[in-house]
Amino acid sequence: MLMASEPGTMTRSHALALWAAARERAVDELAIKAARLLDDGQTDEAAGLRAAARLLRLRAIQERAQAAACWADALWACAPCRTSLQ
Repeated sequence: MLMASEPGTMTRSHALALWAAARERAVDELAIKAARLLDDGQTDEAAGLRAAARLLRLRAIQERAQAAACWADALWACAPCRTSLQ
């Protein structure tokens, strides 16, 4: 689990992960709505929602990757200097 750097604050990686999770929930909702529209024969509207869901999914993937990179950078910055061990 990602931890805040200070009480009451949030790390960039945690914020990005939260945004990605919100986008993923929106993707799920759009998929459900698109399926309903498709069942009702509204293919154009369903296609529009599926396209929006694809864009949101792509952005969520990008944000997850950014969160992982930020988290890795933070871990590296907190690691003791390897040269001091020699």
